[in-house]
Amino acid sequence: MVDILPPKKEITDPRVHFITANIDEFVAPPASYDRIIMTCVLHHLPEPIATLSAINSWLKPGGLFTLFLPSDPGILNRINRKVTVNRRATKYGFENYEFVNAIEHRNHYWGLKVQIMNVFGDCKIKRWYYPFRIPLAGFSLFSIWHISIPK
Repeated sequence: MVDILPPKKEITDPRVHFITANIDEFVAPPASYDRIIMTCVLHHLPEPIATLSAINSWLKPGGLFTLFLPSDPGILNRINRKVTVNRRATKYGFENYEFVNAIEHRNHYWGLKVQIMNVFGDCKIKRWYYPFRIPLAGFSLFSIWHISIPK
């Protein structure tokens, strides 16, 4: 696992290694991982295609990349943010949440989708959309991607 924050609990599974680092600065040898899981990161990166290309190189043949990708700025995400997240942020004293979100979410779903498809074009890609199974990002909150690297 790579995260900018250290883990809150000790990781006891010997198969899992935790590294405190920024993913867009992380370096690993080629073909060194069987599985990579990424959640809620691509919207924030200055150069997501560079990180995606690195992930592609880090996976072993037959490896799996699982990606949790919010459908931002889809309609359901905007409604959810307006009805729940913005209110909760204000309640807890977080001012200018919408402004900070606009700055932090510099990459939108549709641009990221094209970049992912380009970097992993030779891979088997499966996507699931939630909460509805309709394959339209604008009408989902997020999608889960399973990208299988060819053997």
